[in-house]
Amino acid sequence: TPPNASAESDMGSTPFGLGKSILQGKLGNKTPYRPDYLRLGMGVTLDPSAFILLGPTSPVPRPAQSGGVATVTAISTLTAPGENPNTARQAWLQLSENSFVEVALAANGQPEGARYFGKIDEVYPADADEWAFWLAEEDGMIGWPEFQTKSGHTYSRQWLPGDRRIAPRRLTELRERADGVMERTISAMLYARDTGQKPPAPESEYLLVFASETPEEAWVELYLGIDLPLSSLGLA
Repeated sequence: TPPNASAESDMGSTPFGLGKSILQGKLGNKTPYRPDYLRLGMGVTLDPSAFILLGPTSPVPRPAQSGGVATVTAISTLTAPGENPNTARQAWLQLSENSFVEVALAANGQPEGARYFGKIDEVYPADADEWAFWLAEEDGMIGWPEFQTKSGHTYSRQWLPGDRRIAPRRLTELRERADGVMERTISAMLYARDTGQKPPAPESEYLLVFASETPEEAWVELYLGIDLPLSSLGLA
C-alpha cells in the first residue's frame, strides 16, 4: 500500500529553526558553464497568454511578472554527479525566491525548450521517519509512480513511467548569483498530468519534486509548471 502522497507541511516550515537560505558555501573559482546569452540581470519576458489559456482552476502558480519582463537573479546549471559542468544540458533561470524558468539546452548550447515553475510547498523533515516518507528505497514519495498534491490533483511519473517506485535522479546544481557560485545536490522526480486543454493552451502540467542537500541543511521542494514557447521568452 503506497503512503499518503500529499505533503502536509506548510511552505516555509522550518523545524529546528533552520533558515530558509539555500545554496550556502561559496566555491571559490568553480564557475559553471553556460551559453553567453544567459546572463545575470537579463530580462525574460513572461507572456501571460499561456496562463490565461490554462484557466482559473489550474493550481499552477501565476508569476507575479506575467505580462512583463522578469529579471534573472540567479542562473543554475544541472549535471549528474561527476559530469563536467561544460556538458550541462539544463539551466534554471531564477526569477524570484519561488519561481524559475527551466531551459533545455541543445548540444550547441542553443535553447530547445522551456518550462516555467512556481513553488507550491517547501518541507523540512524533522527526523529519519519523515525523511523516509520522501526517500525510502521501497516506498519513498520522490520516485513513486503517482503523486497527489494537497490540492487533490494527481500527477503520474514523467521520467520512466511504471507501476513501481524508482530512485530519483541525483543532480548537482551550480548556481551563480551576484555574490558568488554556490552548490547543492538534489534528488528529483518529474510528474505530469493532462490539463484537458487543446493547443495553444498548455496540454500538460508538470510537478517537480526534489530533496535538496547542502553541508548545512536538507529540505524538500515542490513546484508546478507548464511549457512555454521559446519565442515568447526573448532568450536568443
